[in-house]
Amino acid sequence: MRDDLMRSFRIDVEVDSMISADQAADKQQRTEFVSAVGGYFEKFGPMLQQMPQMAPLVGGMLQWAVRGFKVGAELEDLIEKTMANISDTLSQPRPPQADPGEQVKLEAAKTKAAAEANRAVTDAHVAQVEGAAKVEAAKIKVAGQVLEHHHAMADRASEVAAAALAPQEQQPVSPQMIPGQQ
Repeated sequence: MRDDLMRSFRIDVEVDSMISADQAADKQQRTEFVSAVGGYFEKFGPMLQQMPQMAPLVGGMLQWAVRGFKVGAELEDLIEKTMANISDTLSQPRPPQADPGEQVKLEAAKTKAAAEANRAVTDAHVAQVEGAAKVEAAKIKVAGQVLEHHHAMADRASEVAAAALAPQEQQPVSPQMIPGQQ
């Protein structure tokens, strides 16, 4: 830098350009890590379900494999705890499997009970509809009786009015009764 010509050049280092390369490498490592662990569980998961006693070996192999990744160091404790939980869960005795014949009988009993419940609901609904129909029929009958009563009352009123007018029609009108004539 003793030369004046060299002093006229400036070197500018952009922080983002340095970080983007690191981010890309980190992203690539994380993607490889997730793919490797996913493949590991695809292969060893079914085996763990069949043979839970293999959990310590499978967990140890997973931790060994994870240590090969830079991003895996952060997850070692979590992997250890998770594998211990899986081992405990899988080592607990499973409830006994029901006999297939008993399972069929149980399902048949459930179906029969559901059918009987549906039948009871349907019968109750039918009884409700029939009861409502009887109530409506009774209302119609009462309305008919009320109408007949009104007709009878109207007929009776007509008869009474006719009877009241009949004696007046039969009396002759005398000239003395007519006002204005004398």
